[in-house]
Amino acid sequence: LGAITFFSLVISPADGPRSPSYPTGSAYGRLAIEKHGVLTGILLIGDRLFHEADIHHGPVIRHHNKIRYYDPVESNTFWWADRSD
Repeated sequence: LGAITFFSLVISPADGPRSPSYPTGSAYGRLAIEKHGVLTGILLIGDRLFHEADIHHGPVIRHHNKIRYYDPVESNTFWWADRSD
């Protein structure tokens, strides 16, 4: 989480906003690690980075007056969801 905080506070402001997604990459990474632990969180972050180019197929939302593509952590963990309903 320290690396994500460093990126959010130092690198991202210098580089500018680039993520077309909501939550942004660093927010997504923080949520993934907090929710699923370091190993699975890192795998989810990697998956998000790989599929961010094709994320334009997701639902569109307006966030801070900008169009974003909604891609929460829960959308990428469907394959291990409890199906005992």
